[in-house]
Amino acid sequence: MSESLLPELPAPPEATPRPRRRMSVAALLATLVALTLICLGTALWWWNGGRVASVWAVVESGGVVVAPPYSARVESVLVKEGDGVEARQPLVRMDVAAYRRRLRDAARETAPIRRDMPGVSARMEAVEAAERDIVTRLATARNEEETVRRLREQRVLEHVRAQLAVRDMDARGGPRVVGAAAHAKAVEEEAIARGRMEEAKEEFERTSRARAVLERELTAAREAALAGDDRDVRTPGAPMDFPVDGTLVAPVRGRVLRVLSRSGGELRRGEPALVVLPEGASEDGRGVLAFFPAGSAIGAGQACTVDVPGMGRVSGVVAQVPVDPASMGPTAGNVPKSGLEGCVAARISIVGPKPSGTPGNLVVCDVETRGTRLLGAIGAFFLGRGR
Repeated sequence: MSESLLPELPAPPEATPRPRRRMSVAALLATLVALTLICLGTALWWWNGGRVASVWAVVESGGVVVAPPYSARVESVLVKEGDGVEARQPLVRMDVAAYRRRLRDAARETAPIRRDMPGVSARMEAVEAAERDIVTRLATARNEEETVRRLREQRVLEHVRAQLAVRDMDARGGPRVVGAAAHAKAVEEEAIARGRMEEAKEEFERTSRARAVLERELTAAREAALAGDDRDVRTPGAPMDFPVDGTLVAPVRGRVLRVLSRSGGELRRGEPALVVLPEGASEDGRGVLAFFPAGSAIGAGQACTVDVPGMGRVSGVVAQVPVDPASMGPTAGNVPKSGLEGCVAARISIVGPKPSGTPGNLVVCDVETRGTRLLGAIGAFFLGRGR
């Protein structure tokens, strides 16, 4: 047999498997912790995104709330709880000197806007009504800003006092010397005072912005008036007269159910001064009537918390949404005429002890729209498995 003329090629070397890289335990744990934090953060963002706070809310009752249209100091309370009253009977007298002065100042500022021109006599009534409106709104905004400024200063002082009390305890040795309960109470009071101070600061900023918007509106109206071509026929108008009566009267005949103000105290705009129970009406309340921002996902059965002045926080549940104005009863007369346009009205039922002694008080409702549905689904799942 003849030998092959082809050269014999060497066999290719066997491929050696590359060693697999293993993730260290520390890297694995770090990855798991990062993923867990991302999931928790996403869940908290989703949960808190479903919390809706009320724009305006009041504890309902069978009575009619008597509240001032502007902030002022109370000179005297003329009735006491249980007294029978007639319609239009004086109940509270307020010191309106500061508010009257702000009305006069605002009226003087708007007087140059008015013009006496031929052919506009038919429009004078509408012009005067518009002028009265802007003067009243501007004076009220300035009055509110000054009232809130004093409240802010008071809250700052209260926080400083609470803070100094905690520091004094710490300087003397802290809980070991003054006692754990006393120290914890002081720390809690300091936290509450700090929260009230921050709320007062935010409220002052809001009222200041509202006042600035009205002053810009007044400036624009004045510039528009001065830019007219009929300057030769313009005559400066005298400031309009704005009579102010500082007396709060009974809206209906009935009985004084609650007195929520005191002589020498400060009454804020819209803050309940008294509650009058109409003759023949029931004293039992229905819960809380709350208004939420337009488009809020408020639904019956959702859990919520209600912050009641003087009582703290109580639990509630959305009982009815939306609420027909015809079913609001006497509370409908206490709903602000402006600022709630398009809002969602809901009735909140209090779970557990009722906020006794607070009908007509303004409160804040915080509805958990997403968290409630999630907890309900989880509860239904475990209840179904238990069966």
